[in-house]
Amino acid sequence: MSASVGSLTTSLHNGASCTPGQGLIFDGGNQHASLSPGQSFGPSITISAWVWYNAGAHAVTPLLDFENPGGSCGGDEIYMGDFPRVILHSDSRVTSTTSAPTNEWVHVVATASGGTMTIYINGVLSATASASIPLASRNSLWIGRNTCSNTYLAGKIHSLQIWDSALSSTQVSTLHMEAQAHVEAGSCSS
Repeated sequence: MSASVGSLTTSLHNGASCTPGQGLIFDGGNQHASLSPGQSFGPSITISAWVWYNAGAHAVTPLLDFENPGGSCGGDEIYMGDFPRVILHSDSRVTSTTSAPTNEWVHVVATASGGTMTIYINGVLSATASASIPLASRNSLWIGRNTCSNTYLAGKIHSLQIWDSALSSTQVSTLHMEAQAHVEAGSCSS
């Protein structure tokens, strides 16, 4: 199954599904989605998504994994995930100070620009670090899959959005309110 999202095509793998009102659903086995074609991201980026972690979520729970050329782990890969803390990392990382809940929707936003990376949970700043993401082409864009640790998301992702700039805290707060209304409206989007 596949769907178009802007200029990207989302493909679902191994029985992953998209259900109206629930978004992309993954069982934690090997279900995941991919975005194509590859894109260039960095050094400025914002990633926003509503996430539902199932109870018992794995400690290395991937939300997004944008592999660097050659598919090697680390380096200039962009990875967003983990549980119960949310991280954004590339050559360096920022980790949320707020734990994400299980069995309920949580809005997660990560930004990077000008040597600063941030994590917001439900529209509120959770962590800031002096860190950056190098500009690089990404061959593989995975949703719900981490190819380095071979782990998968047990949960759901709704209303995934990616910008090539870092949103301000005011913009993130507004995005949270708008995205909450969208999730509550029950559409199936990624």
